[in-house]
Amino acid sequence: MSKLRIPKRAAQAGRPTGAFTQFRRLEGMRELLEERPTGVTIEELAGALRVSTRSVRRYLEELREELTLESVRVRPGGPQVWRVAPGEKGRAIPLRRTQAYLLHAARATFEPMRGSAVFDEVELALRDLLLLAARPLKSKQGMDVRSPESFGKRLVFTQPPARGYSARSGELDDLFRAVAELREISVTYRPAGADRPQIKTIQALAIVVDRGEIRVLAREEDPSAAGVRVLELERIESTTLLRARFAVPDGFDAGAHLHPLCGVLASPDPRRAIIEIDASLAPSLRARKLHPAQRIANAADGRMRLSLPVGELGAMARWILSMGGAARAVEPIDLAAMVRRLAQAARDRH
Repeated sequence: MSKLRIPKRAAQAGRPTGAFTQFRRLEGMRELLEERPTGVTIEELAGALRVSTRSVRRYLEELREELTLESVRVRPGGPQVWRVAPGEKGRAIPLRRTQAYLLHAARATFEPMRGSAVFDEVELALRDLLLLAARPLKSKQGMDVRSPESFGKRLVFTQPPARGYSARSGELDDLFRAVAELREISVTYRPAGADRPQIKTIQALAIVVDRGEIRVLAREEDPSAAGVRVLELERIESTTLLRARFAVPDGFDAGAHLHPLCGVLASPDPRRAIIEIDASLAPSLRARKLHPAQRIANAADGRMRLSLPVGELGAMARWILSMGGAARAVEPIDLAAMVRRLAQAARDRH
């Protein structure tokens, strides 16, 4: 039998210290058990984890609350070994209370999908997570959440107000299947300002939930319509899932069409905007990652110059204006001109 490796999570000998070190050691034991489907003796586990056999027995009891473990003799007269039950491998996902509560707290992210079958699937999984987190444990050993009855109400993720898509739930389910199964889909789409809808066959490449609104990155089957389009779910009046399949284009990256300040963009403006921020607002913006490609230069008087991709002129100009007089567009020239036009229009309305 080859020597058991020592997991990185359990590299230190002796009783672990710290709030979560105990859990890391449990994860190390789980790795060892899953790597040895034929089983591991208690002595081998103790040696690999650098703990006593008494500690190993305690860890095994804790793991049995999450996994189906069995103690067997692989051959007559052979040593007693512990292993993950064959039916358990590949089925169970071990979660601690903290993990379950964190995942459940993010449920507001899916609110725009409410009413669809996709949302029902998510809601079922989240409900199971909450039941898992709230269930009583057999012992208090290793419990990382002390008051599960109220903890879920004291861990809150906020999201922007979501648009209601209950009238488009069937279309959302069709689009989800089209993205998941790489199937072409026929959509009846009414562009902004159009008198009548258009019927098009598209290849839905990605679904994006952006600030409470659902967008679809797609390309049309028509080869003359090159590039990726952004379709707004609220403008899709009907859908028909087709049998034809498609392949995702080489190099396609949905992230390349996402701008943290400007939203989902078909063709993001790659030029760099330079924005000067007053000293009164610079500290709060300096601590934020507004864009993965941003660059910051600080002045001695506390001002800051922020450089990041433009994305879309109108959206970037509106973001600059949202800071009132504390921000000024320096480059490009047409961005500064856009800010002035929007500011003048706002002044005229007031």
